[in-house]
Amino acid sequence: SPKIFFSKLVDLVAKDRERMTSVFARRGIELGRWFDYPVSPVSIDPSAYNYTPGQCPTAEQVSRHIVNLPAHARLTARDLENVCAVLHQYLKDFPEERDFISAWTEQANASAAAEPRA
Repeated sequence: SPKIFFSKLVDLVAKDRERMTSVFARRGIELGRWFDYPVSPVSIDPSAYNYTPGQCPTAEQVSRHIVNLPAHARLTARDLENVCAVLHQYLKDFPEERDFISAWTEQANASAAAEPRA
């Protein structure tokens, strides 16, 4: 029977997404960049989706900062440990990234708490 692999996205915001992607790549870890723009694919004129830049400023901001850590069924425990170690070292080497992630998380939690519940 065929093997079915699942993938779960583990999203993380980065102050400097290019730098983070580059540092991880040098350690053999590919970070995903699946959400580069609120409307996909980016190569299509957004007006084809009736989207006007500025229409969804939060989505635009997120799309400039989001990366996806690898998280799929083919990863071994050693792979996951390596991803965690590289992330830990990255945040140690670039404390402004840790501060950015903390501030982003606090803002997102505050926004979520302020949203009316159905």
